[in-house]
Amino acid sequence: RCEPLQLGLRVAPVRIRPYLRLARLDRPIGSWLLLMPCWWSAGIAAVHARATLPDPWHVVLFFIGAFAMRGAGCTWNDIVDRDLDTRVERTRSRPIPAGQVTVAAAAGFLLLQALINAFIYEVAPERAQEVMGIYQAVLQTAQSELRDGERRRYEPVRAAPKPTMQAGASA
Repeated sequence: RCEPLQLGLRVAPVRIRPYLRLARLDRPIGSWLLLMPCWWSAGIAAVHARATLPDPWHVVLFFIGAFAMRGAGCTWNDIVDRDLDTRVERTRSRPIPAGQVTVAAAAGFLLLQALINAFIYEVAPERAQEVMGIYQAVLQTAQSELRDGERRRYEPVRAAPKPTMQAGASA
């Protein structure tokens, strides 16, 4: 069985597939996690305005914005962690460590995604801009802190030799 986005990657032109993977369109759960609260808030706003449905323009903007924002974050992560990604089995096949995309090309792709997000931010209503700015600042700060902990997990500083099976069994 093939998921819709997986199928989209398979039918996409070969030249752009690494960029779609760089934006993690092959693994869209993060984008959906960004999108669902946005759509939920659009629904709540529609109820508050006594409308039958949310504004379709907002629904489309939220959809594009969630995928572009997450894609930009994943692209940035891959640029910054490119040296680490080559040493970790799980991330070794990502487009930059695998040599499918250069760092310069990834930076250009990041700029494109940032421009898409800037456009969405510009056409969004003023109140939505304020909420998006606060939401983004909180998420970016939390992500940076969590990522620093993740990096420490991969590169532990040991004061003693690596634990042995015996030490693990006694813990």
